[in-house]
Amino acid sequence: MIIILKNSLLYKIYEEEKDLNVSLKILKEEMQDDPLYLDIEDLVLSNQLDASFEIQKDYLVNKFKEKMIEEVRYDKAVNVISSPLYLENKHIYVMGFTQGLFPQSYKDDKYLNNEELHLINRLNSKDKTKCDEIELISFLNSLNNFYYSFANKSVASKYYASPFTKIFNMKIYTPNLADSFYSLDVLKLIYADLKDLDNFYKEQPDNFYKIRDVIDIDYNSYKNDYLYKVDAYNKNSKIKLSTTSLDLFSHCPFRYYLDHVLKVDEFEYEYAASLGNIAHHIFEKMREKDFDFDKEFSSKISELSLKSSEKFILTHNVKEQIKAAMEAIRKRERYYKKPIIYNEMELVHNIDDKTYIDGKIDNLVILDDKYYVIIDYKTGSTKFDDSKIKDGLSTQLPTYALLTSGNKKFEHLTLAGLYINNVLTSSLHVEQKEDELIPSYLKLNGKTLGDVEAVSYIDSTIGDLKSSFINNVSLKKDGCSLKDTNAIVSENGFKDYMDTVSELFMEMNIKLRNNEFNISPYFKNDRDNGCQYCPYKDICYVRSSQYRVLSKEENEDE
Repeated sequence: MIIILKNSLLYKIYEEEKDLNVSLKILKEEMQDDPLYLDIEDLVLSNQLDASFEIQKDYLVNKFKEKMIEEVRYDKAVNVISSPLYLENKHIYVMGFTQGLFPQSYKDDKYLNNEELHLINRLNSKDKTKCDEIELISFLNSLNNFYYSFANKSVASKYYASPFTKIFNMKIYTPNLADSFYSLDVLKLIYADLKDLDNFYKEQPDNFYKIRDVIDIDYNSYKNDYLYKVDAYNKNSKIKLSTTSLDLFSHCPFRYYLDHVLKVDEFEYEYAASLGNIAHHIFEKMREKDFDFDKEFSSKISELSLKSSEKFILTHNVKEQIKAAMEAIRKRERYYKKPIIYNEMELVHNIDDKTYIDGKIDNLVILDDKYYVIIDYKTGSTKFDDSKIKDGLSTQLPTYALLTSGNKKFEHLTLAGLYINNVLTSSLHVEQKEDELIPSYLKLNGKTLGDVEAVSYIDSTIGDLKSSFINNVSLKKDGCSLKDTNAIVSENGFKDYMDTVSELFMEMNIKLRNNEFNISPYFKNDRDNGCQYCPYKDICYVRSSQYRVLSKEENEDE
């Protein structure tokens, strides 16, 4: 270490006192027993000049620059290693001694299976695991003092001991609580862990009762309310709303804040988005005169940033399903009455002069300039559930209906249907009955206007009593009226959908401008709630009292 007088405490003292002996005396008191003081004192006393203060100061600065003084160095008491090393006579603590880590469990991420990799002399997952096992056995047999530990459980996972415990004939012990503690904070942390076990797993070991009798902590009493008033929006902000933003806000306002205001998670899963892009591209282009399915599919895939494995799946599995969906759509359109078909139609609806709703409709069909239907293509298993509309969920089709109802191009037409067209199947074997024109999974799902004429404009096969292209739509035996199912809706029913989403967008607009982003996820049941797929559920610490419980349907069990 080079001691530079100009930057040292001595320099500052010397600046004030202008006397070296006095300065050294003060420095000695400041440094107390620091061994470096003696080196500094030797330098100063051996390099004094009979000169003015300024000359003496500059002279000492230069002398200190030339002098190297040994720095006190300390060796690390603990070294953390992440892989086996050759060591001897050490105390080694092996943490997380569990299955999957000791040895490492590898998974194949290649196209070729283990047998095929073996044939071409490439390491497969079994080979990698075996190599890791051999390396670890050699390491664990070295001349060291080993200490092994692992956790039985965490909040979200359960762990099992490494198979090495059997190989080395180890015994697994549950640690006992110490008789004495020298820190209250440590005891509180131990008790908090035990309270977690009680809260999440209903486990109460003996230690739980021992500590509970002598200590108390404010467990689960934190305040997680969102109280910080941000100025993300105000009355002059221009705000674009959409069915996606309404759905997110209805799931939980705080999640909307993290996604749209703080933009915490800008990651979008490329494969899922690409799947939808390819399907929409094909369905938009398929009516063009020189359309070539294989060419368009390959061209679209080449534009996307995907892993080789993902492209392989798309080409060898999804491609045929999208082609089957395309053929089913083409067949359905042959039974329309005088259709005018629009794809990827973007519409806007103004709430006020600062706020508007924007949406892009996958497929809109005008029938004989009298009726129209709205169809949304889905590569997932999404369903339209009108019971959730009032809660701000399942609002995509009603939002599209609202956008068209306020557009002059469609105001003279009657809405005849709101549909989701699922284009992929999760089943490995797709069966098509002999009397079906298309497989049932490719039929339209949604709501149909309860008018026989309207249905006949959408699907002329209804004359045979059952629609070939719309699920749950059929005629009564008299052939003059539709069977009353939950898929049939009146004109007033469609209007109620639109009125409801319009009110929801206006309420959302007010809350955004008031910057209301409370932690308030919806809750219907354990399998349907706002936290189920939320990427932020580990940081908001939602309390049961903060859930927005959805009203249960009359026929739904508790």
